[in-house]
Amino acid sequence: MGVPLSNANNAVIGAAVLQFYASQEPCTSAEQALFLFVIRHIGYALDRMLYRSQLERQVWLRTCEL
Repeated sequence: MGVPLSNANNAVIGAAVLQFYASQEPCTSAEQALFLFVIRHIGYALDRMLYRSQLERQVWLRTCEL
């Protein structure tokens, strides 16, 4: 099962994939909903980390200009 990994602006930044084996039972709808919930929050967290990194870089560059 795979879903797109999106940021806060709903831009696709990657993919999240689960591998299942033939001997396993398929996911229930509740498990799929949980997977989507977790992946959505991972995407938001990655977006915040990227924003913070960019902000810190801007501060560093402006500090160097002083």
